[in-house]
Amino acid sequence: MALQLDPHAGPIWTNLGTMLQWQGDVQGAMQAYNRGAALGNDLGRKDAAELQAAISRAKAAPQHNNNNFAATVNMLAKQSFEAYGHNAGTLNPNEHLP
Repeated sequence: MALQLDPHAGPIWTNLGTMLQWQGDVQGAMQAYNRGAALGNDLGRKDAAELQAAISRAKAAPQHNNNNFAATVNMLAKQSFEAYGHNAGTLNPNEHLP
């Protein structure tokens, strides 16, 4: 609904990315983070970079398994968010990522 009201609001796209990632939609999350970043949201840019790093680590993991790929990416992304913190103003992945 929020995107229907203001499709050019970067923070809304970043929040959508967080929710999509929480649901296991890694590709959708990356697209939403990148859209938020393209609209000037620095947190979207940061979240996209963190998610990309988590994807790379998950692919390199010796136990890489396509069946659990989204869960592995979410676990690695959550570890990054916990290590580096997450700015106020968007959903907190530490509370929302599985």
